[in-house]
Amino acid sequence: MKKDLSEDEIRASIIDKLDRRGKWGGCTQNKDLLEKDIMSKLKHDGKVVNKIIENMIKGQELILGKSGNVISLNPRFSYQLRKFRDQNLP
Repeated sequence: MKKDLSEDEIRASIIDKLDRRGKWGGCTQNKDLLEKDIMSKLKHDGKVVNKIIENMIKGQELILGKSGNVISLNPRFSYQLRKFRDQNLP
C-alpha cells in the first residue's frame, strides 16, 4: 500500500535508506535507483522526490559524485541527519 508522506518524512526516508546501506562519503548509491525505490512506496511522483534530493544536495546533506548520477550522505552532518531521521521517520 502506497503512503502519502510529507516532505520531511520523505527526506527522513531518504536518509534512513542511505544510512542503513552505509552510503556515507565515498560509498555511493545510484541517484535514479534511489528515486525509483522511494517513489514505489509513495503516492508522490518523481518530481517531488527529485526536488527533495536536489535540495539536500544544495544544503550539502548529500554529496553528488563526480559522474553526477551517484550520491551519498555527507559524513560532516552525520549527527544532524540521524537526529532528523529519528524525529521525522514515519
